Amino acid sequence: MLEALPRVLARVAREQLSDFYQQAHRDHGVDLRLNARVECLEGEDGQVTAVRLEDGERIPAQAVIVGIGICRSSEHLAQVAA
Repeated sequence: MLEALPRVLARVAREQLSDFYQQAHRDHGVDLRLNARVECLEGEDGQVTAVRLEDGERIPAQAVIVGIGICRSSEHLAQVAA
């Protein structure tokens, strides 16, 4: 798992909760990398083959799930209240 920030959930949780989830992932064998910046996805014939990091490291991959965060949206609340 690649995280661009220095800890998981950095935008929404305190350091103690981040530490808990980081350790839980690692305890389950997840290769968790913090401060990891993706430069690009590499592929062949329409399939991803690797993730290349800004530092040049290439991580082989068969699939990629991208989580880009969340945006607050409250427009639907006004519609429900009406």
